[in-house]
Amino acid sequence: MRLALRLGFDPDTPLPSSGRRLLHLAAEAGDVELTKVLLAGGASVNASDSSGVRPAHWAAIHGQVEVMQLLLDAGGSPLLIDARGLQPHHWAAMKGRAEVLRLLLARGAQVDARGLKGLTPLYWASNNGCLDSVRLMLGKGAMVDAAAAARMAQMQPIHIAADKGHAALVEALH
Repeated sequence: MRLALRLGFDPDTPLPSSGRRLLHLAAEAGDVELTKVLLAGGASVNASDSSGVRPAHWAAIHGQVEVMQLLLDAGGSPLLIDARGLQPHHWAAMKGRAEVLRLLLARGAQVDARGLKGLTPLYWASNNGCLDSVRLMLGKGAMVDAAAAARMAQMQPIHIAADKGHAALVEALH
């Protein structure tokens, strides 16, 4: 890859089928070395694919803490939204990636940021049974009474957790 970059390969060339770039793939795979090479070679840290997903979103979805650190250190924003209206920390909370979530919150992500349909990261973590993420966000002051949008019948995270049968989450949210 270093040779290709030295020979003039553009690291931001999108793949025809998805619009994804090599940095998206490296972030998803957690390839720290490739991420370093691509960033050093001028890859755009905040480039979006055809679905509006950025490398930080892929790193959050797949729990790639080291890659996320590299992306943020290279100027990646923890606040950019994808086509679904979600920031990387929504995905980290939703997927139970507590260490990535911790990093994103430390780097400026808002614990109660509303994304898709007005849903907060706490809602997503409660819905998916991600106890570590819920505890982390509660420790950061997440609003437990933040109701979801009208489409979700104004359910609070505790209601969602109970509805899904996540007893430990109900206890944590109580």
